[in-house]
Amino acid sequence: MDELEKLFSLLEVLRNKEETYNKKVLEEGPSFQYTFGFLLGEYNLKNKYVLEALDIIKNHRQPDLLRYFSLSLRFYFQKIISESVQHLDKINNEIKCLKINKEWNDSHNLYYNSMISTENQNIVKAKEMLLKSTLKDFCDYFSSNAINNNCFEILANWIDDRKFFEKNYCYYCVFEAIYNFYCFEYLSLKDRNIKESPLFLYFENHDRSLLVDKNFTKYGLITLTNDFEPICTEHLECRIFNKPLNITLPLSRKIDNKLFKKFIELYNVGIIKQISFKPSLLEPYTGKFTTDMALEAVEFGRVFDIELTDFIPTKLVSLDSDSLWINPVGNEITFEEFKYDFDTFDDYIMTQAVHLKFFRKNNDFYIEHIDHEVIFYTYGEYDKRLYNIKIKGKVLKRQKTFKIDDSEIPFLTHGKPEFLIQILYTYFSRKDLLDEYFSQYK
Repeated sequence: MDELEKLFSLLEVLRNKEETYNKKVLEEGPSFQYTFGFLLGEYNLKNKYVLEALDIIKNHRQPDLLRYFSLSLRFYFQKIISESVQHLDKINNEIKCLKINKEWNDSHNLYYNSMISTENQNIVKAKEMLLKSTLKDFCDYFSSNAINNNCFEILANWIDDRKFFEKNYCYYCVFEAIYNFYCFEYLSLKDRNIKESPLFLYFENHDRSLLVDKNFTKYGLITLTNDFEPICTEHLECRIFNKPLNITLPLSRKIDNKLFKKFIELYNVGIIKQISFKPSLLEPYTGKFTTDMALEAVEFGRVFDIELTDFIPTKLVSLDSDSLWINPVGNEITFEEFKYDFDTFDDYIMTQAVHLKFFRKNNDFYIEHIDHEVIFYTYGEYDKRLYNIKIKGKVLKRQKTFKIDDSEIPFLTHGKPEFLIQILYTYFSRKDLLDEYFSQYK
C-alpha cells in the first residue's frame, strides 16, 4: 500500500468513527472530550490513526501525496475567502441599517473599519496561499497564524499535552484541512443517504423538516415558496435565502446562473407557477449571503504562449473548485475539464477533453490533428485524477464527437489561437478558466 492509499484508509476509519460519534451526540448530547470538535478530540487522545496520518504528512515522499495536500489546502483557503466575503456582506448590511436608522457614530466607524480590515487581510493572505504548493509554505502559514492568536492559546491550554500540540500544530492544521476535504469529497462524489447530509440535519435540528416538501422527499429538490428568496449571481453558485431561519442555501452548481435568473424572472411574473432546485447538501451559510466574486488561479504550470514551445503541465482552478488541466506530451496537448458538479452516465463520471497534435514549419505552428472526446471514470479513478495528471479513465471506451487528421491548420490566426479557442469554448463550460489560460491573447 503506497502513502496515498494508506492516508485514505486512515481518513476513512476516522470518518466512520466521526459518523458514529455524531449519531451518539444526537442521542446523548456532546462529550467533553470533543469540546472543540471530533478531530481535535481524537488528536488530544493521541488516536493512533491520527498519529499515523501526521507521520505520513511529515515524512511524505510521493508527488501524488503533495498534490493531494495542495488540493485539500486550496479547498481550505477557498473556504476562508468565501466566509470572509460572506462576513463582509453582513458587515455592509449592518452599516447600511445603522445609517438608515441614523444611529451611526464615530465608535461604529472604528469598530466596523477594524472588522473590514481584518476580513480583507484574510482574503489577501488566502489568495496568496492559493498560489503556494509546498508543505513548508502551508506549515509556515499556520505557524505564523499561531503567534499572538487567542484561539491558539485557548486550544493549547485545553490540550492535555501542550508541548506535543505546539510541536505538531502546523502539521495538525494541514491534517485537519486534508480530513475536511476528504469528507467533503466523500459527500460530493459518493452516493449517500440525503438524510445524513449537513443540510438536512440543519433543518431537522431547527424544527423545520425538509420532508414536508414532496419534491425534496421524492427528488431531493427544494421548492421555491414564500419562505425562500432567490439570489442570482454571475460567478458563484446560485442561492436561495430562507427567511424564517435566516440562512442562505447554495444550490447545485449544475444550475446555470443565467438560466436561473431567467427562471426567477418568469416565476416572479407568474408564468412559472412552481419551481424546485437541487441544493448543495453542505451546511448552509448563516445570514443572507448576496455577495458575488470571481477567482481563477493557476495552481501549477503557466498560461499559454505559443512562443514558449516547451509546454508544461498546467492546472487552473476556480473558486468553486472546477478545474481545467492541460497535459502536453511532446508535440501533443490534451485539454480536459473537471467540474465540481460532474456529469454522469450510468455509474460513471464523464469529462470533456480536446486532444491535438501540432508541428512547426518555417517558424510557424500548425495543427495536424484535433479531436473532441468524452472520457469515463469510475468514482475511484476520478478521485485520483483530481490531483494526478497521469490517471486515465479506462472503464469505458472514449466517445469521440469529431476527429480531424492530416491537416495544416494555422495555430494562430490574426495573432491568436482562434481555431483552438473556438473548439474549447464550444465544449467546455468554464469560459473564465479558458480566458485565464489564453490571457496572453486577449
